Amino acid sequence: MFFARNPHEKAALEQWKITIVGCGSFGSALADMLVRAGAGSLTLIDPEVLRIENIGRHILSSNEVGQPKAEALARRLLEINPDLRVDPRPEKFHDGDGLLVCCADSRRCESMVNAVSLARQLPAVFVAAYGAVRAGEIQFCVPGQTACRECFANFREGRDLSPRAEQYTDPDFDETRTPGQSGLWGSIQVVSGIAFHVILALLGIRGRLDFNRSLWIVNLDYEGFQPYAVTSAKLQRGCAVCDESKVAELQLDDSCRR
Repeated sequence: MFFARNPHEKAALEQWKITIVGCGSFGSALADMLVRAGAGSLTLIDPEVLRIENIGRHILSSNEVGQPKAEALARRLLEINPDLRVDPRPEKFHDGDGLLVCCADSRRCESMVNAVSLARQLPAVFVAAYGAVRAGEIQFCVPGQTACRECFANFREGRDLSPRAEQYTDPDFDETRTPGQSGLWGSIQVVSGIAFHVILALLGIRGRLDFNRSLWIVNLDYEGFQPYAVTSAKLQRGCAVCDESKVAELQLDDSCRR
């Protein structure tokens, strides 16, 4: 029996719908871990195709280069578990069900996932990296109980947002997207492994979470953090997105409108 060594996790995971937004490094690693643990229903969302430079930090291989990431990843996961219910969507994120797992390298996309999480009262997990995956960042969000992603909007240092030709020629250009950087597959797996356990705890399957400390920093060798350590941190809860009382603070007075 395929799940003979993790029947409890399989029985719990198969009851959940999980939407993975971004099928790149983190998204593919987490999808692989979740399916091997017993996930029964996955939606995979990513508008991009796999490129040769992606192979060094992805579960897919050179055989899938040029194929939509979401569709190629779905086929690979079905090889692991043919009974998996998987819905690949080679498109930009618009909506999702169940647990939302955002691995997109775009602040704009993260904001959309956050908005859907709040509007539909869905739990969400955001996974990101610092620099060349020298540290990882994991934030879990439970509407009404934890800070949302916008409460911690300035989440990543060192993003290059200088002008690029695409912003003048590509109508779909996303100025909030992080440019491609180097990084090791082993580093992706370390951060993804921690995120995987955060997901299990958030779903009530294994472990416990402190909802007052919803941000996790997984440091490998990023300067300024304790090396090879996982640190949780508190976030100030209540921004203009998740706390309507804050909206009034953003209103301009008459003098500012002139």
